[in-house]
Amino acid sequence: LTPYVAGTFGGGFSAYYYGYNGDLGQNGPQYTEDDFGLDYTFEVGKMSLTLGAVAYTYRDPKEYEDLDTTELYAIAAFDTLLAPKISYWHDIDLYDAGYLQLAVSHTWDVGRGVSVVPSAALGVSLGWTAKVFDHARDQQLNDFLVGVNVPWQINDDFAVHMQYQYSFALAALDDVDQGDENTWIVGGSFTF
Repeated sequence: LTPYVAGTFGGGFSAYYYGYNGDLGQNGPQYTEDDFGLDYTFEVGKMSLTLGAVAYTYRDPKEYEDLDTTELYAIAAFDTLLAPKISYWHDIDLYDAGYLQLAVSHTWDVGRGVSVVPSAALGVSLGWTAKVFDHARDQQLNDFLVGVNVPWQINDDFAVHMQYQYSFALAALDDVDQGDENTWIVGGSFTF
């Protein structure tokens, strides 16, 4: 279960909540996570830049409470062919390490409010995977994601979507015995 609530205000500010209740990876335990974030997005020519912070908090199991941490992030998205996006997250609390992702996607409008959005992303661990999993190597390829999202904008206020994503574990995740994963997401959103 992954609830998500976001609000925008003041011409670029967003505050959001993301929750998760489920398994941690392929062989991990059940856990409950609550994340709270705030960011600001502004336009620079054909690029949008988002700067923000997110606090990750864990409730279950109790030993996960020691993993609460905070990250700062920056996301540069370009309004051009394949909509390239560069994202960087840096943990400033528990791990003092980063994760960089380069992504591309394309949106095809197929009519009646339905779109098809294939995407791909390459993630690079800049110390994050090494510190989280207590592993020696600091900087290496982490994961390669491919997926497709099919959003349906039913009316001005309500939309649903179905998304499939496959994550190929690369060197950093292979080194800590985290394998490939696939994920299905079905969700809806209401705007008011």
